[in-house]
Amino acid sequence: MFDDRGGKNLLIKKEFRDKYRDIWPFSQFAGREAINVFRFLPTKYCEDDGQEVLSPYRLSNEPRDFGAWIYPAVVASIGGRQGITFIMGSRETDDELSIREKPYYVLYNNARRLLANHVYPHWRKFNLIQGFCADESVVPKLIRPEIHYFVFGLVLHHPLHKYNGHYLGSGESEPLHVVVLRRALGERMLDICDAPVNVQPDFDPISLDKGKLALIYRSSSAQYQGFDITFKDQFQNTSARLSDLAETITKKLAFWDVLHFPTVEEQVEYICQSPLPPEVIDRCLGETFGYLFPKWFLERLKVKDSVDETEEPQIDDLVDANAEVIFPKGEIEEIPDDLKGLLGL
Repeated sequence: MFDDRGGKNLLIKKEFRDKYRDIWPFSQFAGREAINVFRFLPTKYCEDDGQEVLSPYRLSNEPRDFGAWIYPAVVASIGGRQGITFIMGSRETDDELSIREKPYYVLYNNARRLLANHVYPHWRKFNLIQGFCADESVVPKLIRPEIHYFVFGLVLHHPLHKYNGHYLGSGESEPLHVVVLRRALGERMLDICDAPVNVQPDFDPISLDKGKLALIYRSSSAQYQGFDITFKDQFQNTSARLSDLAETITKKLAFWDVLHFPTVEEQVEYICQSPLPPEVIDRCLGETFGYLFPKWFLERLKVKDSVDETEEPQIDDLVDANAEVIFPKGEIEEIPDDLKGLLGL
């Protein structure tokens, strides 16, 4: 399986995982800076008359008015590359209230509040949230939920697919890829696409016959630091034009119903399957979603409780509503601006 994360990735529906594989850009690999080269593609959908059409690159020249080739969704990530990743919701499925009530959002907020109030000092050793880790050099197990951007694409060069001139995903028996871009990188790309020099009829990076290659790399320039992206017509000896492969690729294109949008029940089970310590899940999620804990997880908790002689406080006693805390409740639960934008707030 072409999976650069190594964990349990649940972004694609099970029935489509033999046809579509997610892939994430690398910033480093084997201690060296990595270059990722993708060829982004349009989506394909059926109109009311049953005719299949490809999504346009832009709907107008207005900022951020792009076609359905790029899809934003809120993603939960637990445990890094060896953990679990799943979609929490999107503009089509959620509003502000429903996002705040998602299991992972509740889990993250409660864990952060408990750590801020030093209710469970020993939780620092679990390296749960940035700023509250015993080892701040490691990636924390809980990443704040944020928007990710999804784009269908081919892989020309990647740490797991060295350049050989072949577009991985273009072969009839090869799965097409869904490139996953974290919020900062996705918005950086959209900013570049919205630059006046690129808002031109001849700039269409997803077009099969006149598109561009997307080069993604770690930038440390004075102008921009972090993941950066640039569009090119060619990489080494390979052109971005896909005219010869257009028929094969078009047959493989799909729409965003290949993504998996888990139910609340599924999301709770995924969290229980994650690398998080059971006590963290129980204390942070049990009061609200404990009724959805799977039986095997409840048995696991019973075993732990039977050998734990320390009586721990109940969730109602964890935070004094009148106490001054490091991270006030309102600040923690405030919906980030990027989520508000996604939800049209």
